[in-house]
Amino acid sequence: SKFAGVDIASFAQIDFSGFKEVVDALGGVEVDVPVDIIGDIMAEGPDIYAGNQVLNGEQALVFCRSRAFDIGDYQRQANQRTFLQALAKQVLASDPITIASTVTKATEMVTTNMDLNEIIAVASSMQGLKEKDIHTYSVPSVGGISPDDELWYELTIESEWQALIKAIDAGEYPEQDIGELIGEVPDSYKADSQKADDKLQGQPASNIKTAEFKLAVRNGYGEIEGAAGAVAGMLESAGYVIGEIGNTNAAVYTETLVIYAEDGDKAAAEDIKARIGYGRIIPSLERYSFEGNVLVIVGGDYQPL
Repeated sequence: SKFAGVDIASFAQIDFSGFKEVVDALGGVEVDVPVDIIGDIMAEGPDIYAGNQVLNGEQALVFCRSRAFDIGDYQRQANQRTFLQALAKQVLASDPITIASTVTKATEMVTTNMDLNEIIAVASSMQGLKEKDIHTYSVPSVGGISPDDELWYELTIESEWQALIKAIDAGEYPEQDIGELIGEVPDSYKADSQKADDKLQGQPASNIKTAEFKLAVRNGYGEIEGAAGAVAGMLESAGYVIGEIGNTNAAVYTETLVIYAEDGDKAAAEDIKARIGYGRIIPSLERYSFEGNVLVIVGGDYQPL
């Protein structure tokens, strides 16, 4: 891979059905689930509650698939990394016979260019590896949406990516948390997507029937107290129905987001941005979980009303 500067000689591929069978063949995998996963119809499985527990195949698939979080795919990335580490820890803590048996079962559900003996040899060579010696990373990036609201994109932060690769090559393994994965959209992209919106600053739409729109308002930045309540109060006085006031799972939003659920809700999102005077408008595209028409995540750019 030119991207990572690493030669890739072998691969393994597994589908959803095979993933569940592998986990069940292991008797489940013990995982410390960081946040509740409730009512995610896209993940097509049971609800999972936060806490240390053994996940069966169906539960593990939900844990790795769900993105019904305030920070969507970023939390899903973190969950997938958490699961892979837990899986590796469980398998590698076994004795050689158990490792060989586990790998033999797994290969029945996996597509790979390695033969069984090669896989067993690789797995056995890692026996006894400690959890602290297993490191996973996500590519540092910033995301946004195209000016026509049709395309989500992620751009690699090249300087941070190269710094991470350099550190790994040097045998260093820096910590990486969710907060570091949520960046700002580069100004060159943000300017294009906000030209039309900026014209609305301070000019609420007169034709919006605010009482027909239900909002959720969350504080997304840890250093600001009462921000969500203040914004919700102002929008309620404008006639909007407030369905939820709370906090995001991770207080890492440096920028306020006004997120609309459906195309018909975009006009309300534009009106809301005009009323509060800052923030960025984006469609949910099912990446954000909330009830109602518009979710307002109040970020670090909050300005007292």
